[in-house]
This record gives sequence, C-alpha cells and structure tokens, in this order.
Amino acid sequence: MRCIRLMATTNYERLLVMKQNLFKLWIEYFRSLPLRHFQRLIPLFLVVCMATPSVAAVIDVTTYGAIPNDSVDDSLAIQKAIDAAPDNSTIYFPQGTYLLADIKINNRSGLTLAGDGSTLTILKRHGTYPKIVESIGSTDILVTKLGFDVNGITSYGGFNFYNAKRITITKTHFFDSNKQPVGGYDRYSWVFGRGSVPSEDILISDNLIEDLQVEIDFGLRVRIEGNTVVRPVNTAGIGVFTINDNALAQDYTIQKNTIVDPVVSAGGIAVHLDPPSSSYSTMKTFRILDNHIVYTKYISGNHASAIRLGTGDNSQATRGNVFDDIVIQNNVIYKDPGSPYDFGDVNAIIFGNSSTTANFKFDNTNVSNNRTHYNNRWGIPIIDIRQKGVNYVESNNLGYAISSDIMPPSVPTALTTTYISGTEIYLAWNLSVDNVGVYRYRIYRNGMENSYSTTPSYADKNPISGATYTYTVTAIDVAGNESSQSSGVTATTTSTGTISTHGRGRGKGPATR
Repeated sequence: MRCIRLMATTNYERLLVMKQNLFKLWIEYFRSLPLRHFQRLIPLFLVVCMATPSVAAVIDVTTYGAIPNDSVDDSLAIQKAIDAAPDNSTIYFPQGTYLLADIKINNRSGLTLAGDGSTLTILKRHGTYPKIVESIGSTDILVTKLGFDVNGITSYGGFNFYNAKRITITKTHFFDSNKQPVGGYDRYSWVFGRGSVPSEDILISDNLIEDLQVEIDFGLRVRIEGNTVVRPVNTAGIGVFTINDNALAQDYTIQKNTIVDPVVSAGGIAVHLDPPSSSYSTMKTFRILDNHIVYTKYISGNHASAIRLGTGDNSQATRGNVFDDIVIQNNVIYKDPGSPYDFGDVNAIIFGNSSTTANFKFDNTNVSNNRTHYNNRWGIPIIDIRQKGVNYVESNNLGYAISSDIMPPSVPTALTTTYISGTEIYLAWNLSVDNVGVYRYRIYRNGMENSYSTTPSYADKNPISGATYTYTVTAIDVAGNESSQSSGVTATTTSTGTISTHGRGRGKGPATR
C-alpha cells in the first residue's frame, strides 16, 4: 500500500523550490565560463537577482523546538521562531496545544500568526505571567486560525498591542479552560492599550471570546464586527476607555456582534471616561449598529446597562472632553423570560451619563430603531441620554414584553476547512451560544442547504474531484430560531488520489486542550 503523507505543499513553497533550483543552474553555468565572459555577465546577473520577486517565508515553530501537547513550556522556542522570521512572513503553529507566555513582537512588519484553525491549534498561557503576547510598534500584523487559552487568569493578561497600525484579527477563539471566581479586575482577550500614539486601522472580526473582554483604547479607524463575546469580565464586553487625560478614540464601527451575559460594571458595550476625572479627551464618530446583547436564564453577577456612554461618575468634574457624532441604531437587547437576572438599579438600558458637573454633552448623536425584549416590571427607561447636545435625535426605540424564546443563537464564527482531498472536505468552526441552547448547525454549500451537524464540525463526503465549493453555517436552537449565516469559506477538492490540508495541518480532528 502506498503511504501518503498528510502534508500540503503551498504555492510559496513550490515557488521557493523552483527559485532554488534556478539558482543552482546559474551557478553551474557560471562555473563553466571563462573569467572574461563571467565578468561581462555580472551586471546582467545583478539585474536578474534584483528583479526576482521575494518569496514570503513560512516559519514553522516546531522547527525551532516547540513541541505541542506536552508539559514543557514552548515560550523560548516560539520567541526564537518569531525573532528569526523576516518581515512579511508567516509564523505557523501546526495543530496541537502550545504552552507559552510573555511573547514579544515589537517593531515588526507584515507578520502573520496562523494555525490550523481556532479549534485545532491552541496557544495556552503557562506560568504566572499574565500576558500571552505583547506587541509594541508593529504594523501589518494578521492573527488568524488560532485558539488562545488564558488558563486561570485573574486579572488583565491577553494579547496586548500598543502603537500598532493595520492589525487584523480574525477566525480566532479566546477562552479560559481554568476559570477563576470573578474578582474586581478586568480579564482581557484582545486589548489595544494606551501607548504613546493611537493605534490605527484595526479590524477584529469573526472571533469567539469567552469569559474575557475586548478593549480597544486610543484608536483611529477601528472596526469590531461579527464577533461573539460570552460572559465578559469585568467592565465591558467591548470597551473603549480613555485611560487618563488627552485620549483620542475616533472612527469606530462596532457592528453585528453578539454579547452574551456580560458580567460587567459598565455595559455590554461601553465608551467611557476612565477614570471619571479624565479630561481633554475626544470620543468621536462611533457607529454602534446591529448588535445583539443577550441575557440568558443562566446569568448572575453585576447589573449594568446594555450600552453605556460617558462617565461612570457624573459627580466628577472634567474639562475639555468631547463626545460627538455617535450613532446607536438597530441594536437588539434580549432578556430571557426565564432569567432571575434584572438590570437592577441601572439608569437605563441604553445610557449616556453626564451632568453639568461632568461638563460634556453628547453632540450629533442619533439613538434610533433599537429594540428591547424584556419584561420590564421595574419601569427602567430604555433610553436615557443626559446632557443632550446639538443635533440630538432619538426615535423609534421600542420595548416588547416576551413570554417565549424568540432569540436566535449567535452566528457561528471562524469557519475554516481543516482537510481537503479529492472526495472529502472537512469543516470546523467555533461553538455558537444561545439563551436556551443550540440544537444543531445547518451547513450551506454554494448557497443551498446541504446537511446538518450537532457538533461544530462537518465532513462533506460528496464533493466532485477538482470542483470548488463555498460553505456557510448557521446555528439553530430548540425553538427553531436560526442565526444568520457565518462568513463563508471556499475550498477546491484536489485531483483524484491526492490529499492536502488547509494550511499545513496534519489531521482532521480537534486539538487537545
């Protein structure tokens, strides 16, 4: 029987081999030339070398000594791999779980950190240092198809960026396999902290984050879209904070995210002065659109607004703060009718907090077409924006009583292919969440219903060899509510008799956590 090695050869690897063979032929040719002929060809040779396109390197961390699925810390090996990687290259983590902490990616450009899928490749925090990765001054960074396990974090931690530009984070999963009791500190997944200059052009999309919050402070042109954030701790599910005076946060789109059971003090989504005495800060051009904030029957903990702007304490005097050009539209807030949780003594479900003492107004602000499904026995206002400024608009924000489950599950995130052959395509994605429970997933192939799965994975065993297919997935709960379709993934089956994997993965199954 012929043994087929399950290792894909990527286009850039093929090109690299061709380039190396080409140079071997040139070397043999030059050796055969008389010296005077060789000297004449030197300028031509230099032109050819300069014109040859560079090939992006793929740095496999296992070649630097990182070994998945053992009990040995991989931090040193992974740091060596990153340090050895040229700019514009890929740091590749094959399937498995790696133990690490305090990885530094500073002043780098064009790096991609990638695994075989958010359920297959896990980077697990090891030891007492809270941060998994810290990056300062880096540009054009992509993080994708990786899972991150904060492993018992009690404060802060996560993957931290400062002074960053053009960062894309997509198809990842951040979670805690060793959850500790909720304390008084934030616990981070992705955080863009207060650096010496604002971070710019940030995209966080199609990720699942559990038991941790997302925080993007001091940023320009930030897009947070299509993520699911479950049980975030401790201040907000998605938070934007000043972190002292003279902060700038401008041109943010927070859109089509699902936030479930936020165990927070401010809000599911918060745009805040922090501390409340912060002055001379600008929070401008925010679009908070089409988000779902869901309170299931299982929630416990703090009582907070669903969306909150302004200050945490309007008795604190401030100077020179600006909240301007803010649109909050088409968001859905849903509280399961079976939940003992209530919003408690919050001022409003969507709350903008200021006062004459706090000394700022909400200018050019539009709060409209938001829906709240909530048996509001305490009469809590749906909207309360204090210190309305110029061009303030508030309209068509409706509240509905509920007696049955009408809320669909969260949209599946991080859909990817994990294995492709001439006759099979394997898919995997992050779990969806629901106020009652996810019943099953519906798989669409080329826009048509194809099959179902009760787990976040699926094997399509009926493709045609050499054909291209696009897949999306939805989640369905026991009441029949169906989510929107996930982001799509496209796969082309190989020619008959060959086997490849997505990226360079080594198998079909899930990673060991």
